[in-house]
Amino acid sequence: MEGDRISSWWQAGFSGSAAGETQPSKPFQPSVRVAWLGQAGFALRRGNLRLVFDPYLSDSLAEKYRDSFFPHKRMMPVPVAPERLAGTDLVLVTHEHSDHMDPGTLPALAGASPEARIVLPRFSIIKALERKIPGEQIVAVDVGERWSAGPIEVEPVPAVHEEMTEDSFGNHKFLGYLVTVDGFTVYHAGDTIPHPSIDAVLRKRKVDLALLPVNGRDVYRKEHGVPGNLTGEEALEMHERLDFSHTIVHHFGMFDFNSADIGELQAIIRNKHLQKTITVPEAGRIYEY
Repeated sequence: MEGDRISSWWQAGFSGSAAGETQPSKPFQPSVRVAWLGQAGFALRRGNLRLVFDPYLSDSLAEKYRDSFFPHKRMMPVPVAPERLAGTDLVLVTHEHSDHMDPGTLPALAGASPEARIVLPRFSIIKALERKIPGEQIVAVDVGERWSAGPIEVEPVPAVHEEMTEDSFGNHKFLGYLVTVDGFTVYHAGDTIPHPSIDAVLRKRKVDLALLPVNGRDVYRKEHGVPGNLTGEEALEMHERLDFSHTIVHHFGMFDFNSADIGELQAIIRNKHLQKTITVPEAGRIYEY
């Protein structure tokens, strides 16, 4: 089962847990291994360092929006329970929308990994506390700042979820993150559309792996309170324009009203001969870079 595979891979080398047959044969090699958790969620390991981005591992939105215009019914199962990601070192939350800052996931993940730090926008501290994320584990950040712990460095960068939103103190509501893990740099875009302020930061950095949303945007969704993101073609253009070594696309296949035509995207990838550098992931599968 997917949950068993992810949990075994994640737990290998942590607290002496045995991973059984699904344990990677070389769990501590210096490559980076990544599992897509659905929507914008990823679990990433480099050696014994474990990072999680924007995990949505519950059905909280279906409960919240039951009988609403967009009922938020899951199209894919939860790939792993948050409690089974024990041993996480760092959780990165790009913004407060519940499919990114999930009240059904983050308190459980924090409880299973009490030493983990949870990096999130300073804009959203109150919302995070309301959602029972332990205050002692929170690291609040904003664009232009850097935070580090040992071999991990985090640099928040702008994200534009159709609009760039700031509070009265200039704190950004939406963030992306450049995260360098023992020399390997990952860019998680959060929810965003193309914007010059993003390019200005990324042009200065070499990105080994980019994680880009591809569910697009339109007037219909925006009028019903659902701001959008990069289209598939915009994500591929960003990959080429900023010379990312590898890109994994995401933010599709979770909710029927806010997904993407992945078959069409795969055809574009083939036509552009980008199969070696662009991954359209399967939830729960572990990829190595």
